[in-house]
Amino acid sequence: MIKIDSSIEPDFLSSDAVINALGRIRDRTSHEIKKADELWRNKKVTDKLFVSHHGKCCYCERKRDRKREMDVDHYRPKGKVENGTANDGYWWLAYKWNNLLWSCKTCNQKYKDMIFTLLPSGTRAYHEASDLDLEKPHLINPKLEDPSQFLTFHIDRSGGLFFVKAVAHADIDNDEEIRANETIKIVGLNRKDDGDDLVKERGEEFSRTDFEMIVMHILTAEDAKDKHPESRQSYIDSINALRGRLNRFIRSERVFSGVYRDYLRRHNIEYESLL
Repeated sequence: MIKIDSSIEPDFLSSDAVINALGRIRDRTSHEIKKADELWRNKKVTDKLFVSHHGKCCYCERKRDRKREMDVDHYRPKGKVENGTANDGYWWLAYKWNNLLWSCKTCNQKYKDMIFTLLPSGTRAYHEASDLDLEKPHLINPKLEDPSQFLTFHIDRSGGLFFVKAVAHADIDNDEEIRANETIKIVGLNRKDDGDDLVKERGEEFSRTDFEMIVMHILTAEDAKDKHPESRQSYIDSINALRGRLNRFIRSERVFSGVYRDYLRRHNIEYESLL
């Protein structure tokens, strides 16, 4: 997971069509959302979701075919919440931009579905007037939060194969650790399903690149430039050239870019200026 740019909200979400659809939902006794009201599927919305998510699932960071394998996910479920007490779900957020995410069908339908659990200290929102800040959800919202503050990745090189597993940061507080671990579970970030082994897929992607070699060269040059002042500028030039080669791994449209960014972060290599 990486932070998603939420700044390109489509004007359509504040149009009369959406306002009227929300009014119809509000007026229904059960707040049922009917097929005709599913305006989040409008191309004006999905186009901007697709672009802002760089064609990737907001959870697993894999690219999938837009027409066949992608879903518009409601971060807070628009319908009934599984094992929750918000009986009609968060219907009033059905068209809120920061509640809409671009997700693959596996993360959204097979795993997340209608799950929206809270920390024990959270207070469930029941209606439009509720304060959402009091909820304290388990699931990280990549539009409003930076997942890298919660999640890191462990690389297992067992038997000559690479397996990359999402884990909670070691230096976060207890609630943040719970949120990290619950997020991993809710959307299946470490799933090993038949035909969908995400841990193995990350490892295969990581292992077949020259990324790790570039990083090792940078670290060697960083160490050498201070030990050999007479060649310092040469090492700096080499470092800058190598850093330029990192760009293709960390850019937002790259599959599993969160893994590469995390690796650089753990090796104290600044990369934000390259983005």
